[in-house]
Amino acid sequence: MSETVTQRPRVAGSDFAALNRQITEAGLLERRPVYYAIRRPVYYAIRMSVVVAMLCGVCAAFVLVGSSWWTLLVAPARRRSAAARGPDRTP
Repeated sequence: MSETVTQRPRVAGSDFAALNRQITEAGLLERRPVYYAIRRPVYYAIRMSVVVAMLCGVCAAFVLVGSSWWTLLVAPARRRSAAARGPDRTP
């Protein structure tokens, strides 16, 4: 019996090179400066507004609760709002 073996046609490059070629031809690697000029600042402005609103709400809760044990329930929310601002800059 004779077996016929079919071989794949030889293509230069690796699988990654072929995928990279497809992505480049589709235009997915082109820069989009409008995205960075408009979209990102709007996103950060909204995020900063939410963080400031959270912080104001937590501070108002501390004032309303006063010096009582209920402050312990508000404290984790304070830490959460501080974490949303980013890492501490104090040494």
